[in-house]
Amino acid sequence: MPTPAELVEAIKSLALVGATGDATVNVKVYTYLNTAYRQLYEMVAERYPWFVQTTQPVLMAAGEGTMDPQPLHILSVRDTGNNLAALTPTDVLTVESEYPGLDDTGNPSRYWVDGFTGLNSHPRSSTTLRVRFTPQANALSETSEESDIALQPVHHDALLWGTLKLMAYDERDKVIGAELAYNKDAHDEVLDRMWRYFESHAPKQKKQVQSYLN
Repeated sequence: MPTPAELVEAIKSLALVGATGDATVNVKVYTYLNTAYRQLYEMVAERYPWFVQTTQPVLMAAGEGTMDPQPLHILSVRDTGNNLAALTPTDVLTVESEYPGLDDTGNPSRYWVDGFTGLNSHPRSSTTLRVRFTPQANALSETSEESDIALQPVHHDALLWGTLKLMAYDERDKVIGAELAYNKDAHDEVLDRMWRYFESHAPKQKKQVQSYLN
């Protein structure tokens, strides 16, 4: 199965416009590739988080901690210092309406996200929280390996046609309608095949996303 660099060469060979020339064109194609990859990855992560989920420990000091890396979706938060008790997602205004000082201490029962990577819990406690999450999509480059694409290799054609679809739409003033329609149809077809794969491999009970980071 192809590496990102090989995908770029295949994309350039299939595109009628906007993808031939010197190395500067590769920068443009990688921009399209990463946009298509991020869109595809985030659809998979939202529908089937079990496919890309992982965990990270977050050290909390008096109810405040930092997540690294920044999650795409938070699936669950559990307190390792309290028999892995699950915390309920909330927001700071809700907690503040009940506890204006936000200074109650004890085993945390709720959590909220502060900014992009801040994690707060209440009641406040110095503990370690286990955060189960779906990661952000990594940027692909000419040095990336096939394994850096967080999709089954058999579905890399969805990335190829997704990139071609974006390119054709962006260059729609230069391409004929038939090419734009063909790329869209090809992309829709490989997406349908990919979704059927995930449905056939999905656990009986899918884990629902509980918190989103914009």
